[in-house]
Amino acid sequence: MRLAWAGAVALVLATGAGMADDRKEVTHEDGCRVEREWKSDGGFKQVTECRPDRRHAGRGEGKEEFWDRGCKVVREWKRDGESKEEVECKGQG
Repeated sequence: MRLAWAGAVALVLATGAGMADDRKEVTHEDGCRVEREWKSDGGFKQVTECRPDRRHAGRGEGKEEFWDRGCKVVREWKRDGESKEEVECKGQG
């Protein structure tokens, strides 16, 4: 999952300045719903929501926030294995 958004961020950084308007896409990757948004100012946002996964269920609930290469990352998970990750990168404007 981390590699997927890292690749998308690299794509935004490489092509973001030339984009004239905002663009959104919704895909499904590895059993997760991934919503990506590229902004006209070069900003980027990705929200990944995953259904409960038995491998990660029972580990408790939690939330973590951190910065990774200029992007704010927020991860939340529930006891039943459901998880959500939100990545937001600021544009150049």
